[in-house]
Amino acid sequence: MWNRELLYKKEDRRNRKHNIWVVLRYIAAYNDLVDSSEFYSFQNNLTEYENAREELGKYSPNDYSFRVAFRFCRIEYYSGACDKELTDKDIRDVLNWHTNTIDKYKIAESVLNSYKDYWDGVLASYKRPSARIKRLHYLVENLEDVSKLPFIQEYPDILSRVKDLRGLYISQLQ
Repeated sequence: MWNRELLYKKEDRRNRKHNIWVVLRYIAAYNDLVDSSEFYSFQNNLTEYENAREELGKYSPNDYSFRVAFRFCRIEYYSGACDKELTDKDIRDVLNWHTNTIDKYKIAESVLNSYKDYWDGVLASYKRPSARIKRLHYLVENLEDVSKLPFIQEYPDILSRVKDLRGLYISQLQ
């Protein structure tokens, strides 16, 4: 009987740790999605977030798992291992994971703005016209691929802004 009790304790500890890691994966996926800075990372982060949310629903961790995960995140931040501090708003969003909705439109708009700002800065820094023209060709092709992404197709406003930006870069080629 003693071995069986040890096995039960071991299984309970393994389940507790697994539930804590499920919460930590969700926190990381949530932060990555909110902090997305480019289109392809946004797409990957959205998939990862949806998977983490599904796993959180599958295992439904208890309050203890959330508290330990939050404490771990804070320790990592204060020790310098993590760059992002877990705010009270983030904690509330994670605790309300089943009702929490992420504004994908706002993130897509932010990604588009950072994309434009970044590439405009890069284009302005080129000294050789041939390098600038090659980069413009790349951007036109890239924006064509971006306009075909499924999350961009969901928002006609963002899609039209992507096409307008592509048109701007095409006009700079001539």
